[in-house]
Formats: sequence, C-alpha cells, structure tokens
Amino acid sequence: MPLYMKHAGPFLGRGLLTGWISAVRGCPFSCRYCSRSFGRNVTTRSANKIIDDILEFKRLYNSTHFQIVDDLFMAYPKLVKDFAKSLMERKVDITWECTGRVNLVDEELLRLSKESGCVSIGYGIESGSQKILDNMNKGVTVGQARGAIELTRKAGLGVRSPFMFGYVGEDRATIAETVNFIKEMKLRTAVLFFSTPYPGTSLYEWARKNNRIKYNEDTYISLLGNNAETFLVNLTDFADEELIRLKRETELKLRRNLPFKIKIDKYVLTKIYIIKARFVQLGFMGAMKKAVKKAMGLLKN
Repeated sequence: MPLYMKHAGPFLGRGLLTGWISAVRGCPFSCRYCSRSFGRNVTTRSANKIIDDILEFKRLYNSTHFQIVDDLFMAYPKLVKDFAKSLMERKVDITWECTGRVNLVDEELLRLSKESGCVSIGYGIESGSQKILDNMNKGVTVGQARGAIELTRKAGLGVRSPFMFGYVGEDRATIAETVNFIKEMKLRTAVLFFSTPYPGTSLYEWARKNNRIKYNEDTYISLLGNNAETFLVNLTDFADEELIRLKRETELKLRRNLPFKIKIDKYVLTKIYIIKARFVQLGFMGAMKKAVKKAMGLLKN
C-alpha cells in the first residue's frame, strides 16, 4: 500500500493524502457500454464495517480524504444515508467523495452526505443528448441529470461528470446538445472520452458484428489501457479523421466557454493544489525530484 500511496494522485482539490475504500460490488443497471466489473448482482457491506476500514486506513497511512471507488456506491441509497449518519455518530473526521446516479439522489441523501464530510459526487452523465442516452440504454433523462446537478450544488457539493464522444448515433446535432448541456450547467468538463467498446459489453458485440474493430481481440485488449483517451474504434458515420477533428474542435470550444471562475480554479488554483499535494505526498526532496524528472522529460520531447 505505501507504494500505491506514493505514486497515486492525491486529492488535488486540497492537497490531502487519499485513501481508497470499496463498499459496494455490482451494478443493477444495463448501460450498453459498461463492462460492470462485478456483474449485475449487488452486494454491500454494512456502514459500520466500511467505517472500520476507513479508520484502519487512516491509522496506518494518515489519510484524511477517501475516495469510494465502486462503480456505483449509490446503488442502494439507504446504505449511503446509513454511512453518512454513522460517520457523524462515530465522529469520524474525514472528507470523502463517491460515484452516484442522477435518478437515485434526493435532498436528504445529499444533505447527509455533505454534513458527514462528502465534498463531491461523480455522475456518469455521458451525454447531453437524449437520443444518445437512449442508445446507451442509460435509463435516465437529460432532465434528471439537470435536476441532480442542481440538487447536488444546492447541498453545497461539487459535481464531477465524464462525457463520451462518438457513441453509436452521434452526429453534429447530438454533439451540439452535449456542448449546450455542459455550458448550461456550468460544468468543468473540457475533455471528452472516445466511446470505446469493452469486451463483455453489448456495445463490443455490436462493434464486432458491424466490423468496427480493426484489431484481433488480443491486440485490441492490449490497447485498452489508454482509458478511452486515444481513438481506437469509430462507432459513428463520420470518417475517422473527421471524428478526431470534431472531438478536438469540441474540446477547444468547451475550454473557451468555461466560466472565468472555473478557468481560474481549473488552470491556476488546481496547479497550486497539485504542488501542495506533491509536497504532502512525497516530502520536499521527493517533490523536487519529481519536478526535475518531469522537466527533463519535457526537454527531451
């Protein structure tokens, strides 16, 4: 674990050492792109057992911030509420963040989460187009996404949300809908992820059936470690070059349209927090060595 702690990204918003906790396995939903690491059957631990893990992690590694890394921590909203209440009852002094789903949150859950130390929730919204959400079989609406963001901010929590680019059915109109949604909701999103089929998903079966994957399975699997940041498969009717260009242009548009306050936070304050975090994480000499190594790499390139 000390090796993971040394090389993992700390919670950059505050420069705190981060611990990782798993509380829920499985996801009951059927998004066509999701590989669901632990299947559809959901299993959980009790709120107090989760907190026992947190306290032990904190004792051993001095972590004061925790990421709950499950695919969907909010699969059972009651567990989240019990967890938040137990944190407060046991007077556990930490901050934490987790994953949520836009059709599962309510004011009570968000209020309890905030009061117990939660600082942000990540929603896999993926698209601002209802057409694309339906193609993904997300089982949610753009309106529900909008409502969840508003409720989350009202509770004083931050919102994180990844968005995909180039899903089946993507066209210029759906791209514009996503851009408009991100702008309307004043999200920090300025990087989009290529829609990428993973083995075991219905999207992967569709891509194979329609000859969209140009590699044999072993080669393709070996290329999946780029975390969907690199183009691998074209699921749209655009030519490859046009799809890549449209993504680049869309991200540029999103960066230009970020509110000024978010730009300052994203590109100035975050850099300061990163520097602070590295000193907390690695110590003075370790942070300096990392900075020199990065500078040498940039000069080499």
